[in-house]
Amino acid sequence: MRSLDSPPRIPRLGNSGHSKRMTLRGREGLTRSGGMRNCSDDFGRRSQRRCTGENPDHECLDRHDLIRRFEGWNVMSDLRFNGIIRITDGDVDVPLDLELRDLRSACFKKPGDEIFRSRRYFTEMPSWRWLLRDEDRLVAHVAAHQRVIRGGIRMLGIAEVCVLPSHRGQGLVRGLLAAAHQWGIGAGFEFATLFGRREIYASSGYQTCSAGVMVLDGGSESVLLPAGDFLIHRLGGLNWPSGDVDLRGPVF
Repeated sequence: MRSLDSPPRIPRLGNSGHSKRMTLRGREGLTRSGGMRNCSDDFGRRSQRRCTGENPDHECLDRHDLIRRFEGWNVMSDLRFNGIIRITDGDVDVPLDLELRDLRSACFKKPGDEIFRSRRYFTEMPSWRWLLRDEDRLVAHVAAHQRVIRGGIRMLGIAEVCVLPSHRGQGLVRGLLAAAHQWGIGAGFEFATLFGRREIYASSGYQTCSAGVMVLDGGSESVLLPAGDFLIHRLGGLNWPSGDVDLRGPVF
């Protein structure tokens, strides 16, 4: 997995031109809205439509819901941001595929990341994606894989966390992760996990796993990755299994 984030400080300009900070209040969590929201249809065109959640794999989360319902996540209240959209990877059409590859190519610059110029995933196709646009431009993204580990525990494997350099420092990653976590709770997942640095993701509830994890090395052989960069965030009531855990797939 490749991931990027920035410190969460979010200034905004009010009508008076003075810098303000807006804090999300309340702990009800993210819900599907039944009201009219300014969403992005076909992942690019703005329109007014009702986000009823009739399709469980396509969901619109309005930024005002985020502002009202999440305490401690400072966000830019600029209404150019149309909302967080959740889709399945199967919903990705040709124009969105190009946007996803362009976003990753702009964000990921390490050796090996040039793979995103030709495909929209790193090691395997994710199950779901959360997207955020600034007007019609895709500026932030989080993907998630579905894995079932020892004991039948279902976990989300968070991957491809990225924000355009021009939009970092606004807490967008935490907002996307909050949306993914809330959906995961409703869908019965016990954990969200990712490969990344704890100092970046601790504010979203992630802790370092105390044991190693086993992943496929690109073929059929499993390799053990020692404890360190594998992070876990509990969504349900179960404890993470003791000892090394087989993630039953490649690194995500």
